[in-house]
Amino acid sequence: MLKFGKVMAIALSCMVFGVGIGFVQGEIVARSADRIEQIAFAGGAAMIGGEVALFLGPILFYALHRRLLFEQVCYIAALSSVVGCVAAWVLSIRPNGPGWGSMLVTPIAAIYFAIHFARK
Repeated sequence: MLKFGKVMAIALSCMVFGVGIGFVQGEIVARSADRIEQIAFAGGAAMIGGEVALFLGPILFYALHRRLLFEQVCYIAALSSVVGCVAAWVLSIRPNGPGWGSMLVTPIAAIYFAIHFARK
């Protein structure tokens, strides 16, 4: 039961990070749309970010044999957020650009940074 609680705590914490990162990226991608469309797009991006992080976080944590400290998890979330937001901005510079592609960049960045910090 204690193991299940740990997995759930990790999964829910990662989901909260993912929701926040997805929402911010959605706001960046839809920045030129009407406000109601921007909020709708950001809400959808938040849901996708939360769902991806709900599974990706625990998978990375246990695949890396629990070698990540809380501080490192915070670094991973912050760096992934920055990379994702920059990707969202760059990919959505053109009107109707492929800004949605930033949702693929962010999990890849999270995987890269998790492996990087686990090796230190």
